[in-house]
Amino acid sequence: MTKTKFKTTASILILLGFALIPYFVLADGWNVGDPPEGLPNVGLEKVILNITNWTLGIVAFLAVLFLVWGGVNYVTAAGNEEQIETAKRIIRYALLGLVVAGISYAAVKVIVDVFIGGKFT
Repeated sequence: MTKTKFKTTASILILLGFALIPYFVLADGWNVGDPPEGLPNVGLEKVILNITNWTLGIVAFLAVLFLVWGGVNYVTAAGNEEQIETAKRIIRYALLGLVVAGISYAAVKVIVDVFIGGKFT
């Protein structure tokens, strides 16, 4: 698979993924035609955790995308040591990104629970 073909395929998959986001977000049955009435009355804790959850979801999606990209590069290396090392580096950094995202989520959760929520669960 040439780089141009791979980039085109990856771009199409990414756009398709973004196109399907409303389908999954609106899966609870909210009717798009009915606008929400005012802002919900939620606390700072809920807002911070919602932002953290969204960010973690995006990071996880990107990490899986990079894992697949690294895997494809590794499989298609055909003995080329430079391409194998590049693929290993992509996989290593994708996994490191997942670990850092998980630690960041845990840190935000603890900070919110202790300082804003007044609890530690």
